[in-house]
Formats: sequence, structure tokens, C-alpha cells
Amino acid sequence: DASLFYKLHKSNYLKYKAQIYCETNKLNEAVKILDNLLAQDISIMDYRNNVEGLRFYTLAKATKNREKSKFYLANYFIKTGDYQRAIKELNQNTAADKKDYKSLTLLADIKFRQNELADSMDLYEKAYKIKKNYPANLNGIANMYMFKKDYKNALDFYIKAYKKDKTNTEALINASMCAKMIGATDKSVDYANKVFAKE
Repeated sequence: DASLFYKLHKSNYLKYKAQIYCETNKLNEAVKILDNLLAQDISIMDYRNNVEGLRFYTLAKATKNREKSKFYLANYFIKTGDYQRAIKELNQNTAADKKDYKSLTLLADIKFRQNELADSMDLYEKAYKIKKNYPANLNGIANMYMFKKDYKNALDFYIKAYKKDKTNTEALINASMCAKMIGATDKSVDYANKVFAKE
């Protein structure tokens, strides 16, 4: 299909342009291009991860705040699959600021991916004690409960995550599955319909 080829070609051009802007320290321009690219429907997951990674790298260079820069770098390393370097950046952040709930949540996400479930839940709980309504953390806790087949608690946390971030369709999809698993078919259908209404 010619339109798909054109769209991918244009996306590659824009990504390359953003890389050049990043390397020449025109960071605001790079972030604008990357934000526009990410707002498009990029259906090739590796490509999307690559663009998101470049965006995080650019943000890390652009920010003057050391902790934010390390947080962005950690996200960049996650997108490139280098979890050890991401953990290093996040550990430095949490050592400098014990109340850095965003870094704690991202660390917990990594531990979850690495199947270190006890460590993951401890980190999610620490972040939750600091900030009870951070959507990424609520989603992480819900994922832990879902993994443990505790669908009722998972459902509660997915709904909390969705209420704090109405764009979080992943939370709604998972809430729908959890509701189905506990026999709440009406709720399951309702959550699924909300997802379809957003698309």
C-alpha cells in the first residue's frame, strides 16, 4: 500500500531530523517532532519504542534537573532494553530522594518484568505510601494483583488508575477482564464499551 509506505518514510525522515536536532542541542525542536510522531498511530512496536527512547534521551539532555535527567535516562535505557543501567539511574535517584515515587514505581516495573515479584511489590507499596494517586503505580499494583489471580483487588486498583488518568485504556481493558473473572459480567461489558467508545 503506497500510503503506508509514504507514512513510514515520512516518519523515518522526522525521526532522523529529531536525532539531528538532539545531537546539535536543538532539544526543544527535537521534542516537538518526537511528540508529534508519537501522537500519530505508529503500529510497529519496535519503531514506537525507538521513537519513545529517543524522546526520553532528548528530554534527559534538555533538563537541568539532575534527578529528572536520570529519570528520563532510565526510561531511555528501558526502551533500549538495558535494564541494569536503568536500575542504576533509578537507584541513584531514590538514594538522593527517598520520596521519589516516580523512580520507585519505575524500579518496581523493572523488577516485575524481571520476575522479582516480592521486590516489585515492596517498591510499589513504598511509592503508594508516598503518593496514593499516581496512575502508573496504581496500574503496577493492579498488575501484581492480577498476576496473583487476586482479581477483586486488581479490579479496584485498575479502576483507581483509570479515574486518575482517563486516557489509560489499558487499565480499562484489564478492569474488564478482572470483572469477568469475578463474575461481574455487566461491569466487564461496561468497561469494554468505554474502551471501544474511546477508539
